[in-house]
Amino acid sequence: MNDPLQIQPHEYADVIQRLRRRFLTTTQRLRWGIDDVYLGIAHRDGKIDDQRELAVVFQVTKKYQRLPSSVDRLPAQVVVYLWRGGKRRRYYLATDVEEVDEIVPSGRWLYLTNADTSTRRRVTCGCILTWQTQSQDGPQTFWAVATVGHAWGELPVGPTDIPVTIESRFGPPFTGRLIASTGRNGLDVAMVIVDPESLRVDGIDLTRRQRWLTIGELTDDYRRTGQSLDVLQDGVNLEIETPPQPRQLGVLGIKQQIIQARSENGEAFQPGSSGTIWLLRDRENSFALAAIQLATRRGDYSVGYGQVLDQNVFDWLRQTAIDFQKPVVLVPRSFTIVRGF
Repeated sequence: MNDPLQIQPHEYADVIQRLRRRFLTTTQRLRWGIDDVYLGIAHRDGKIDDQRELAVVFQVTKKYQRLPSSVDRLPAQVVVYLWRGGKRRRYYLATDVEEVDEIVPSGRWLYLTNADTSTRRRVTCGCILTWQTQSQDGPQTFWAVATVGHAWGELPVGPTDIPVTIESRFGPPFTGRLIASTGRNGLDVAMVIVDPESLRVDGIDLTRRQRWLTIGELTDDYRRTGQSLDVLQDGVNLEIETPPQPRQLGVLGIKQQIIQARSENGEAFQPGSSGTIWLLRDRENSFALAAIQLATRRGDYSVGYGQVLDQNVFDWLRQTAIDFQKPVVLVPRSFTIVRGF
């Protein structure tokens, strides 16, 4: 039975897990040279293949134009099973093969204050957060920026308070305090407390508010276009090529709710642009926050990988703010993502 396939947001992780169990065994890796498998868009001659748009994509270390006799051909179709109407139904997905270089972590320098240049961690600050606390002295407003956590992997897990310096795009560097970072539970995020005046000096409008796209929106209509708010260059155009799903991102390990983007700009996702926020168009053709960039491909900076700013990321950031301010009480509904930068 070959029904039209519509995968729901909550089903992607299970489908990917089953595909990995099937194709990423030691035997299968040796047989086909598979590095990873995911659900994405099939391409032919560098263009999207409309005949098999949603496909099981095999990432291989070497893609042959003509298979040698010693190498087995990957299947042209893969069967997946999903529960529909109380029954386990069979669906057929076309496959595609993609040759990729090693996926590597990919803005602006953000580094430990007083550290020498050899210990700098090059990441881009991504989105601005704000919240209020209530105490005996009255309400107090805090500002922070969220960026990737993989640059700070050697720091203690949990709350910290480490001075960092952030290079400004428009003015002198300003300082902040790294209060937490994590690479656990499929997340890759960190929070840095900053002075809002530093952000204003940097030319950022703090009155601007942007909503973010939900997992459901990105799954139902993942072929969205938008821009990467890269501080190393003016915003570059991009198109999302995969729905949100778990992905193996090289040394970063498996991260949750990853979307893959492509840009005609060959330097769009160059090293150092991790932490960049991706803004995608919504149904009203307005821009909304979508993801924070984590990685790129070595030698192919037209492809980037971003983690969706979903509820898990938001909850971690909010809990980090609460833990940092204990025993001060967070004002209900005051914690918000302001915008990307």
